[in-house]
Amino acid sequence: VLGEAPHTALSRQMLIEYFEADWAFHLVILRNSANHYLLEAAESLGTHLHRRRQTVILRENDVRFAVDEHDAIVSALRRRDPDAAVTAMRVHIANVRERAAAAAVQEQRPRS
Repeated sequence: VLGEAPHTALSRQMLIEYFEADWAFHLVILRNSANHYLLEAAESLGTHLHRRRQTVILRENDVRFAVDEHDAIVSALRRRDPDAAVTAMRVHIANVRERAAAAAVQEQRPRS
């Protein structure tokens, strides 16, 4: 990006790649969940809404938390430990909900 430091442009590109990988990660989970209603709902929302959530949450540095949470899910799936996978998914969903709520409150505050 013109006029920006190289590390800033690189960071933005890395974030774009992260968001694409993040959405793909969620689709893999959803497609293998055997819950076609949930999959249809997520796909109908599309990546636009997913990225909007990411940009709102980004202020809270959601990326590093989400990557750790995704790692816990993938680790449990690789171990073929369904109880740990369910627990990791529930933790991730609860944490995303909490971060999104905090970001929404912050977004409503008047800017000075």
